[in-house]
Parts: sequence; structure tokens; C-alpha cells
Amino acid sequence: MVNTLNQTNFNPNEILNSLYIRDHLDPKYNSQIIENKGGDLDELIAKIKIILYTRRGQVLGVPNLGMDLENYLFNKRININDIRNQFYTQISAFVPEAQNYDVKIDIRERMYTTHKELHINITINNVLVITRYLS
Repeated sequence: MVNTLNQTNFNPNEILNSLYIRDHLDPKYNSQIIENKGGDLDELIAKIKIILYTRRGQVLGVPNLGMDLENYLFNKRININDIRNQFYTQISAFVPEAQNYDVKIDIRERMYTTHKELHINITINNVLVITRYLS
């Protein structure tokens, strides 16, 4: 018998709740952990990282999860407000824990003659928790 994914009963937060995605350079990284059980703040940070580092369609059964940030690097003109709005839309759709915190995104674009860079900082309750740099 083949199991199929029933989208009406599928909760994308179940996938996000279970992932442990601390970077190996993170001082709190533990290679023995597979599932995230660190509490609301750790789950919130993990879910935001998933949103920032995921391309849409990458997660089976959750086609709208992810921001496709790399695609912005190839646009001639980047609308920072579009990225900001997409971030908050993703947060409200996939990260219910965010309602208990003050989550903010700061985006800076730098243009050079040969390329452009995006610097994205995420703060939670005015503490910098995630930095994403794209070039």
C-alpha cells in the first residue's frame, strides 16, 4: 500500500518543529541532536532559518515555504519592501511562535560594478539572532 500526502490533514509546522538546524560553527551546536527540543525561542530561530535558507518547492507538501533569496541577486533592481513583506508573510504563515516575540528584519543592498550583495539581519526582541549574507 502506498502512503500519499493528504494536504488537508498536513500541518507544515510539524516538519518545522522537528528540524535541528544549528550550524556547526554555532557555539551551541551539538552533533548528537537531530530533533529540535530547545524551547520556543530555539524553535522560532530554527523556523526563521528554514524560511531564509529554503527555496520554494524544496519541502515536499509545503510548496509555498521559503523565500528564494538567491533569485533577488539576479534582478537588476531589488525592491527591499517586497523582500520584507515576503518575510513577514512567511512568518505569519509558518511560525506561530513569532506572535510572542518582536521579530524584525533589516535588509541592506550594496551595489558594486561587478555584483551586488544583500545583507539580511533578523532580530528578536532587539537582539540580533540571524545574519544572512548573499553575494
